[in-house]
Amino acid sequence: MKLTMQRKITSFVILACFICLPASANIGCPSADNRIPVSVPPEIEAVKLSDLGFAAWKSLDASFLLKNQASKEIVYLTIVLEYQTKNADYSQSVVYEAAPQTKQPSDYLIPAERVEPLPHPIFPGQEKWISGSSPYTPPECPVSARVIMLDIHFGDGSSLRWESSDWWTEPLLADYSTYLSIPDSKAWTSDKYFFLGKINREGQLEDIEPFTKVPSATVAEALKKLTFSPSLVKGKPQVTAIVLIIRFNRQKAAETVPEQDAQEPIITKPAVFISLTPRDSNETDWGFVFGSGFGYTTSVIHREH
Repeated sequence: MKLTMQRKITSFVILACFICLPASANIGCPSADNRIPVSVPPEIEAVKLSDLGFAAWKSLDASFLLKNQASKEIVYLTIVLEYQTKNADYSQSVVYEAAPQTKQPSDYLIPAERVEPLPHPIFPGQEKWISGSSPYTPPECPVSARVIMLDIHFGDGSSLRWESSDWWTEPLLADYSTYLSIPDSKAWTSDKYFFLGKINREGQLEDIEPFTKVPSATVAEALKKLTFSPSLVKGKPQVTAIVLIIRFNRQKAAETVPEQDAQEPIITKPAVFISLTPRDSNETDWGFVFGSGFGYTTSVIHREH
């Protein structure tokens, strides 16, 4: 059985069931030299975006050149880009910000994956590189992007806000413990496990279900302690689901780790890696890193069951 993630869902459901055929492709886009077009609506005349480049391996890292085409300086701004595949069969949104160190737009607008300091305003006609990253790793390399929300604040106190009719953001980790307690970790002999979890409108992770057989419910219970900024759809909190790929990083000989009982599921939507590293020899407490992994493989040939 294959479970997948779909944005804008309002309930926790199994979305599809597939039989996988033996063909696969690696999702890695390891080169930062990838350049894809970014579409800016014609009614946005204040800025020009170009040279959007990205790398998607452990996460989606990107940078683009922004030109201030307005007649006044830009003090800070927020941009949401939606990445799409060739056939537009999935999309992934990423929030970028350029803000001074003394002001964080995320505190009152929308949470960004990473806030970049903007020591100086962007003056009229000036260009500046904007960069950021998302913890979500796409299942395929995106081929295009479009602006779905833009919020600009100018030096004279005025502002410009534009949004598409369907703008949205991914849920982002807001609060977590520096380690997870997994008392039966020695029973988790595979280095990687797949879960689907629902994040409610309050940002709580709930209803976590494994894709494949797992030894116990201890990992799922530990994950429920995570708190998120919920997904937004047109600025309003939305129930959504995320794929969590849990990786146990152990210093063991390969022959002592048995193979997984079941084939890894196909991931056709953005997923997040959670990397766990033991803090002691008992392997009870595990260091926790959100959004760090080593890529995964997805089938490219399948048929509906």
